[in-house]
Amino acid sequence: DIAGLTEKAAPDPVADYAAIYDASAPGPKKTRLDQLPASHRTLFSQIADKTVANTVAETTLLASGAGIAEIPANAVQQGTILRVRAGGYLSDTGTPTLNLKLKLGATEVCSSGAVTLSATITDQDWHVEATVIVREIGASGTVVASGLLEHDDGASFGMVKTTATALDFTGALAVDLTATWGAASASNTLTAQYLTLEQHNPPPVLTSSLLMETGDVLLLESGDQILLE
Repeated sequence: DIAGLTEKAAPDPVADYAAIYDASAPGPKKTRLDQLPASHRTLFSQIADKTVANTVAETTLLASGAGIAEIPANAVQQGTILRVRAGGYLSDTGTPTLNLKLKLGATEVCSSGAVTLSATITDQDWHVEATVIVREIGASGTVVASGLLEHDDGASFGMVKTTATALDFTGALAVDLTATWGAASASNTLTAQYLTLEQHNPPPVLTSSLLMETGDVLLLESGDQILLE
């Protein structure tokens, strides 16, 4: 307790659902769809540009944003989906290589490898979408991941890793997307204008006592009602 305040317990999807939908109550049950526990949340949304230029050092594409670019300790379950999206514009001279890596903690979960970009382009679009699936949780957690890097209105490269990656989910894991140029030049420049991190958890496994039956009513946010027959 701090100054008389009591810490609120972490939400429990099944318990929360049971509180909304009381299976023990007599007669038809009423459940508000807009009050069911959410399985999706945005953890981070970047609100500043980040440029990587004139260097061959591996450099983060993260800048300041709303939220925190990390997976909290013990916040995933088997089947959790983590999705990272990023994009912006790039320029290059000649045909340099670029390697984008997605990392959880200090561990790479997938990368583009050193791919050769289109020749001598200026302020062309690029974007990445990568998906991570949690297979095992806890201290001996594992994930698989893949993604796609596209640039210059259509040129694309896969981001892959053919084996599962071991991770410890009992501690918080920072999420990072890094860029490595193959040649240092002031003309080789990559700017991330946005980067988002989303977490999607599978729906809770509900017991038969929590399932709706004929005669139950769904209350929509609009106020309309749907009778199950």
